[in-house]
Amino acid sequence: MNDPSKVEPPDNPHLGKQIDQLLSKYVGDPQFPHPEEVRKMAAEFLVRRSELEAKIREQRDVQKQLEAYRDRYVDLYDFAPLGYVTLDEEGYIQEINRAGARLLGGELAELVGYPLIDYVTALDRAAFLEHLQKCCDEQREVASELGLITKDGRLVATQLRMVPVKAPEHEGTFCKTAITDITERKQAEDALQKEHNLLRTLIDNLPDPVYVKDTQCRFVAANLAAARITGATTPSDLLGKSDYDFYSTELAGEYLADEQALLRSGEPLVDKDEPHLDRRGNRRTVLTTKVPIKDCRGTIVGLVGISRDITERGRAEESLRREKAFADIVIDSIPGVFYVLDRQGRFVRWNHLFEEVTGLTAEMLNGTDALRTIFVADRQLVAEKIREVFEKGQAEVEARLLGKDGPREFWLTGRRMDVGPATYLVGSGVDITDRKRAEEEIRRARDELKIRVPE
Repeated sequence: MNDPSKVEPPDNPHLGKQIDQLLSKYVGDPQFPHPEEVRKMAAEFLVRRSELEAKIREQRDVQKQLEAYRDRYVDLYDFAPLGYVTLDEEGYIQEINRAGARLLGGELAELVGYPLIDYVTALDRAAFLEHLQKCCDEQREVASELGLITKDGRLVATQLRMVPVKAPEHEGTFCKTAITDITERKQAEDALQKEHNLLRTLIDNLPDPVYVKDTQCRFVAANLAAARITGATTPSDLLGKSDYDFYSTELAGEYLADEQALLRSGEPLVDKDEPHLDRRGNRRTVLTTKVPIKDCRGTIVGLVGISRDITERGRAEESLRREKAFADIVIDSIPGVFYVLDRQGRFVRWNHLFEEVTGLTAEMLNGTDALRTIFVADRQLVAEKIREVFEKGQAEVEARLLGKDGPREFWLTGRRMDVGPATYLVGSGVDITDRKRAEEEIRRARDELKIRVPE
């Protein structure tokens, strides 16, 4: 407080005149204070009034700032992208912003005072009431996902986050609620889940083992076939384990070496024949492909592998090789020439004697036109016989072939052979050149005898 004795009265002529009139009126009155004291009191009053006016101006400035902040808050509240709703303990809407109104499909005025549960799907109403009760009773933030039905009947997936607030002017608790439209996110999650389920169903029903390993070469995912081939009961039995938990040290070490090389280099391992032991300890062969898995930055974070048991295929291939070797021996043991033509008359198979007679190598014969390659005469006749084989099943012809030592006469026979959708001509031939020459010499000799010995 200021000392009145040290305060000069403010320069206010109108007020000073009023004081002088007041003093002249009560001069000589023993009950009235001394004029100097009155002046001091008036001066103090004026100072305090000035201070009060300054405070009032300051409060007005503060009020203007508060009003500005309020306007900003209202703008932020009303034009926020999220829906904001204030609910009472019974779930009735006390306040709602424009985004919340748009989300529900109504107007602000018609939404205030109505229960939010009217917009909650029937399946989620119990969850909404539990959500509201937790917020009010436990006085803590609560979040949940609920479906809302807008006024125009659209289903909107939302996330509700409630925060309890005590209102001093009102008994009870208000729940400040943020409503986020997560429809697109849920649709994306549903699509991703469907894709995951489809992929999982596909992988689980593949007959070949499929598995994923981390950078430590431990299983992080596997299908049913992978569980079976390792001897596990279910795919989950593989998780967190390595090949050392299922195979011998020798086999597991070989698998680990390949996988570590792949993880270091980033180069896939494609179609490698790997040894394998089944549950009974029988040795088998699997064809394995392993490729690295990379994250969005290109860093290798694991590998995915797929294997196929080719033991039976290997046995079949070995059996086929033996059969082919046997067939080659049989074909090469045929005393005459042997050849196979496709429907276009091109060579697809022959024996060694055919190469010796014609002087042509495998590179020169394979896929070439038989008529242009070995037939030096009677090409039209041979072409007709080839057509006859494919149409009627068989044919015979005497024709001249181009041999390495010149043309030679052959008696050729052909039969049609159907192998699936393909049709071939299987031909064989006997060299009758020497016989033809001998017959010609006998004919000439007979003709000479007829001339020398007249009848």
